Amino acid sequence: MRAALPARADALLAAAGLAVGDYILAHRIPPLAQRVLRLLPAALSARLLARAIARHAWTFAGSLLPGACDHPACHWHAAVFARLYQRLVWPDAAVTETHCAARGDATCRFVIVPGRKAAIRDNAPLA
Repeated sequence: MRAALPARADALLAAAGLAVGDYILAHRIPPLAQRVLRLLPAALSARLLARAIARHAWTFAGSLLPGACDHPACHWHAAVFARLYQRLVWPDAAVTETHCAARGDATCRFVIVPGRKAAIRDNAPLA
């Protein structure tokens, strides 16, 4: 996609990530579990959701080859995480990719915190 539609790739990847987040909420996380996560203290819900994501890490693996970009480029992943955390933990969660294998880092790393919503398109907080 980055080669075929370079100007639109980040936005398309983010839109796809939001759609996958919606799919996960609709079909993969039972409604009772979602209700419990929303009722628990946010810090506990955040940890539980992070553990669930880690247990299903294979679902999120494999988007770019290392060294392909000079900036964080996992817009799909950031969008999925944003959708899940905004719906289940913090409505205003911000997701930022701090390390990215596509730019040569050892692994991709995302920081998810309560606060202003992240601009999924470019992984930067909204102004």
